[in-house]
Amino acid sequence: MALKVSIAPQDHMQPLQANRFLRPPQAAAYVGISIRQLYRLAKIDESFPKLQRLSSNTTVIERAALDAWADAKINSMAEAA
Repeated sequence: MALKVSIAPQDHMQPLQANRFLRPPQAAAYVGISIRQLYRLAKIDESFPKLQRLSSNTTVIERAALDAWADAKINSMAEAA
């Protein structure tokens, strides 16, 4: 007898393009880094978008700010080459 399991999608698994704000797991996936790396960049890289606390349990990053940061990093690497 086969067991059928249905798993409901979690908040951090929703489509990334539709949200103005991203939770840290979404933001990390959006730019292709680990969550640990995201927090490290937020702590040491002044150009990295700031984490915004909405409540005691909710932290977000603005997607447009991540796009701008990534574009600036790509442009600075292209200029250096």
